[in-house]
Amino acid sequence: MTTAKAVAARLLAVLVAAGAAGCGGGGGGGGGTVSGGSSSATAGHVLRKVTFGPTPALMARLEAQGPAPYLQEQLQPQLVSDASNARLNTVLGQLTIPQSEWDDPTFDHLVKYQLARATFSNRQLLERLTYFWETHFNTNWTKSRDYFLGDERVATWVEWRENELFRQHALGRFEDLLRASATSPAMVIFLDSNTNVAGHANENYARELMELHTLGVDNGYTEHDIEEVARCFTGWTVCRVPAGSQDDPHAPCGGDPATQRVAFHFDAALHDPGPKTIFAGTPYELYVPGRAGAAGLQDGFDLIAHLAMLPQTAEFVSEKLIVELLADQAPPALLAQCVATWQATGGDVGEVVRTIVFSPEFLDPAHRWNQIRSPIESLAGTVRALDGFAPTAFALSNMRSLLDDSLNQPPFRWLNPDGYPMESELQLGTSKLFGRVLFNQTVFRGGLADPQYDIRLLLLGHGVPLDDADAIVDFFFALFFQDNHTPADRAAALDFLLTDTAGNPAPLYPNGVDYPHRLRVFAAFVASYPQAFSK
Repeated sequence: MTTAKAVAARLLAVLVAAGAAGCGGGGGGGGGTVSGGSSSATAGHVLRKVTFGPTPALMARLEAQGPAPYLQEQLQPQLVSDASNARLNTVLGQLTIPQSEWDDPTFDHLVKYQLARATFSNRQLLERLTYFWETHFNTNWTKSRDYFLGDERVATWVEWRENELFRQHALGRFEDLLRASATSPAMVIFLDSNTNVAGHANENYARELMELHTLGVDNGYTEHDIEEVARCFTGWTVCRVPAGSQDDPHAPCGGDPATQRVAFHFDAALHDPGPKTIFAGTPYELYVPGRAGAAGLQDGFDLIAHLAMLPQTAEFVSEKLIVELLADQAPPALLAQCVATWQATGGDVGEVVRTIVFSPEFLDPAHRWNQIRSPIESLAGTVRALDGFAPTAFALSNMRSLLDDSLNQPPFRWLNPDGYPMESELQLGTSKLFGRVLFNQTVFRGGLADPQYDIRLLLLGHGVPLDDADAIVDFFFALFFQDNHTPADRAAALDFLLTDTAGNPAPLYPNGVDYPHRLRVFAAFVASYPQAFSK
């Protein structure tokens, strides 16, 4: 059996040759179509945009039904069940899923919880948007750990709780998302709200709230507005409170050290009780009356409600949602429609997403293969396309390692408040490209830290003859690329399948001892075509 190193070298050499022959990653496809035509192309497009990648079963479903029923279903995730989802539940059953910091959550389990849900959950749109909100409202586990004097258990819990709140509100009202983020201990710590006190306001959160979370950079606010916003959030902090009172921001800090919980806390003694005027002299001016004592907490909530419904916020966040789900440059007409939906529904994110995915622009072939997948989409996409599974939570370890290292998108530990880069040109580089190819080696490597694949079973399940090289190539090209490939792409794949690592002819013998490995190597090869990194 060939070594992973030898296979990787051959895989890359053939890919380079294919690229020189015209292997491209964009556009609406070229000659040599081998897939089921427009229904297949539409199915692949929709699944690349709203999920972490097509699966063979979902491709078949959307080709048969069209995309509308699936999209309607995904917009109502409460109606989509994961109860019998063995692939997801196998992993989740091996993780400590906490209800508080006292359940001893570990950071590794937190990361694998998110990776498992992204890769295997039936609620794919919900998971895509949960990941989107994690980026939009970025926080950093490391800073929380340092704040709690190295207590990884507490740092993990506050990130886990925040992640679940984003999942809960991902398709709900933006105001609820904004409020969940603002009161999350992870955010309070990350952007220094815990040091924001009357007379010495810390402006970090105020600045990022407007620049990154709502209005967009330099979009209708001044330095004075930042100062006034910071005053609204004075007294917002984090402390340990008695068990059972962690949802009460006015609960006194302290209690039994053996049971107390970390929670968001409002310290009225540190709040600036004076009146504030934000956006003074504009049509969207907000006056916040002077409030003393516990009532001062309402200053921040009034501001959050106000920001959530400003037209600048509707435009800024809608544009980011379009970038996430369709194109790096938002079509102007679609953006205007999203803003109108936002204003008509009180900032209902689900309705804005519905506007996007049921728009004429969403199915326009001009928007197919027009973006580069994010690293997590790329890794999860390979597993999903090849019906991979994780027999243990440990099988997600290499996925996590690559995100931490060469792919440079470490879950829950992005250093800057702007979150992971979204634009396509920021998703690739030499290291990131080879990191994705390296992950595809898991298809044939099959180590304990890797997802597992049964490519033979996958082919048999779809009626593909195991000794028919042409049919095998056609199946994988239809699954991964639909009509976005050239005759040169297909010829390179066929040559790869029918030769050994030295380039010598090697006919397919389904009963041969090396046959399963050859199938896995070939699947890894197809998964590493440039098109596979696009969406």
